[in-house]
Amino acid sequence: MSEIVTRNLGLLAYQEAWQLQLELLAARAEEKIPDTLLVVEHPAVITLGRRLKESAPAMVGGVPVHAVERG
Repeated sequence: MSEIVTRNLGLLAYQEAWQLQLELLAARAEEKIPDTLLVVEHPAVITLGRRLKESAPAMVGGVPVHAVERG
């Protein structure tokens, strides 16, 4: 069985967690790190996938909106 590293990030802003995921993805693709499971909580956020990100508002009812590459 392969090694899986678990990282508990606690409470972290969505954008910071997303940036870390992208960095880990690149490192994993280059086989520089093992599979990694992130445990993270972030304040309320709305994420929009590819189809909706063009017209995404910055906030909805005081909740930040982030357009993401997935979905």
